[in-house]
Amino acid sequence: MPGTGCGTAEPAGFDGCETSCNCDPTGHFQCSTVCPTVDASVPPPPIPVEPCAGLPLPNYCLTCEDGGLGCAHYVVNAVGQCQIETCP
Repeated sequence: MPGTGCGTAEPAGFDGCETSCNCDPTGHFQCSTVCPTVDASVPPPPIPVEPCAGLPLPNYCLTCEDGGLGCAHYVVNAVGQCQIETCP
């Protein structure tokens, strides 16, 4: 006969881990957590860096040919340089 004192609950989780809980016959939650094995010798993937981050940017917007509003922003051109674009 299952316990009657268990309500609904969400166990605290961790990224990549799976936690499951069951109500035992005494009315208590019994939880178990299984996490994947992490190989500490493998470096994490690099975090992509926005190449134009931190460059000064003028603060203006224009009406584009399609009638939409385009504001100044950086794009990376074909040779990898940052350039200011207003309308795509």
